[in-house]
Amino acid sequence: MVDEIVRPPRPRRGDLVRVVSPSLPSLAYSRGVVDVPVARLAAMGLRCDFAPNAFEISDDGRSAGTAAQRAEDLHGAFLDPDVSVVMSAVGGLASHELLPHLDADLLRSHPTAFVGRSDNTFLNAFLYSRAGLTSFTGASFVTQFGESDVPPETSRSVEDVLLGSGPLRLESSPVRTQNSVPASYAGEVHRWSGGRAGTDVWLQHGRSAGRLLGAEAGILADLLEAGLLDVTGSVLWLDVVDDGPEYAEEVLDRLWPLLEGVPVAALLVADNPSLPFEDWTTQIGARLREGGPRVDGPVMVGGDLGHYQPAWLLPYGEVVVVDAARGITIDR
Repeated sequence: MVDEIVRPPRPRRGDLVRVVSPSLPSLAYSRGVVDVPVARLAAMGLRCDFAPNAFEISDDGRSAGTAAQRAEDLHGAFLDPDVSVVMSAVGGLASHELLPHLDADLLRSHPTAFVGRSDNTFLNAFLYSRAGLTSFTGASFVTQFGESDVPPETSRSVEDVLLGSGPLRLESSPVRTQNSVPASYAGEVHRWSGGRAGTDVWLQHGRSAGRLLGAEAGILADLLEAGLLDVTGSVLWLDVVDDGPEYAEEVLDRLWPLLEGVPVAALLVADNPSLPFEDWTTQIGARLREGGPRVDGPVMVGGDLGHYQPAWLLPYGEVVVVDAARGITIDR
């Protein structure tokens, strides 16, 4: 962990977004939908180009080239003075492979806003813990902006959090839908399904502030086990991917001992697509009574935090304020 956390320069309208592919080779399979996210980002006033290896595909088809190629693209984007935002194409399973190839000093000496989602949180955590940089999580080029029906709340959150200034409040949408992604990624437009009411429940009240850190529960466990993230004193967020109720049980069984007794300022737990909301809320409450982190402030279950649409863009590593009476605010 570095001594000082730096926020990269705030992007402005007219700035350049460099799209990188640190994980799945979705751009290689989805060339036909590239124009859609480019146009949506252009509507926000942002220009786009692509890293040299962004359209690559590894021999096994699981990633966009080798780990060294993907790391080279990330380094190149940070080094390019014309680039103000580095945006991941999509999440997946392979972002962690970049970590041994990343140069924390290079990244820190060229601070640039990074935007990722899902397994890209390995990169968010590396930027925070090793390079001392804040970043953004919750959106990606293909998954959020390449869909046929991007909710306006998602676009508004990205625009407000990435480009906005002054105090911001994260407001939950009234309906949540989960992602249904074709296994082939073969240029099909991904659709969103399974809508349900966007309920939020506060299991603990009060007000507290801290740096916003966290990840999907399995990824968070990986980060903690590897010593890549210290969440002490943070506003901790976590979500669970839609891999069934058994996965949620198993991953929390793994995560909770790693968080045992760790003091955090607040806890934000996303809705779980695999369980009825009331059951999930009850499970989280029971877990907290039995152990896990020591939450000194509010606990919320819900929000647009996880693998749902709409999705908040979260300022990873920035200080946020959590107030059960007023919600979640970013005071810049």
